[in-house]
Amino acid sequence: MALLVRGRTVCVLCGLVISADDDAVIFPPMTANTLDPVFRYSDAACHATCVDSACDGWQARERMAELLSANAPSNRRCEVCGELIRDPDDYLGIGYLTFDESLLASRFNFVHLHLSHVHAWSRLGEAIEALRQLSSSGTFVPTDAVDALEDQLLEHDW
Repeated sequence: MALLVRGRTVCVLCGLVISADDDAVIFPPMTANTLDPVFRYSDAACHATCVDSACDGWQARERMAELLSANAPSNRRCEVCGELIRDPDDYLGIGYLTFDESLLASRFNFVHLHLSHVHAWSRLGEAIEALRQLSSSGTFVPTDAVDALEDQLLEHDW
């Protein structure tokens, strides 16, 4: 999550410091795709007025709301067993991979799994293939988070 230190943090949209009196929006990491239309907001702090006046500001706010809802503890249900995931040490969350619904990877946006159930996930092979296809899609330039996710899915001898 982005940090906001009023009087020091610079708004990623206008380049000016966010002061103590400014309304601000702090965005969580929302995408691992550097070509995503709202990537510039991901893990960033902005003046609320800058977000509201930006042509894509509504998309960033919408994505943040979707992410916060999908990742709320009460919504973290394992794709394999359907149970609520309560143990953070037994949790694998797939975040927002792509906005391009024509890509296979879009089916895996916001998937939650018990880490101990990954081996039983019927879509594991499909998910790994989808991650591999992203880089060649032309609409996706991954950050290290995507490589780490693929490594985590492949890590164990399921």
